[in-house]
Amino acid sequence: MLAGPFPCVSERPGNLGRSFGLVLDDRALDDSEAAIFFVVRDAVNDPSTAISCVDQLSRILIRWLGRVPPPNYLYGPPHVLRVVLPQIRLEGLLDTAFEQIRHYAQSDVAVSLRLLRAFNDIAQTVSDPESRAMLSQRASRVVTGCAPHLAEEDLARLRQRHTAIEANVADRRIR
Repeated sequence: MLAGPFPCVSERPGNLGRSFGLVLDDRALDDSEAAIFFVVRDAVNDPSTAISCVDQLSRILIRWLGRVPPPNYLYGPPHVLRVVLPQIRLEGLLDTAFEQIRHYAQSDVAVSLRLLRAFNDIAQTVSDPESRAMLSQRASRVVTGCAPHLAEEDLARLRQRHTAIEANVADRRIR
């Protein structure tokens, strides 16, 4: 029966989906955007909050990329299309997860280094060359965005980590 996989409840518990990094409806999307705003706002004074967020988001993306994608079409009875499930693309996930943090962390070397580490960790688990190249491009954006705001020794650390990501992407092996 097609309705079996879909829970039918009158209210959704407040933490359902958020613990797994899922956006279940428009309200959850609003809540996640608000959470990112507060993480970014608080990162001005406390980078550990943003770092913790980057770590959690990278773990979620690694798990998401390692899963077997669900079918796009659900039928019930056979040969009668009932549900079409669009697939979420990696580019959209990376934008949602990291772009605001990247933008607001341009003057924070610790958060920027953690973003680069997250991109490298994700790239190590992905075998698709396009996805790995996309992660390398994201890393380049971090370094480019930080260039006007950081001291040269901090930029050297970012460039060193970026070079490691590019080498990892060129290597094309999953570690």
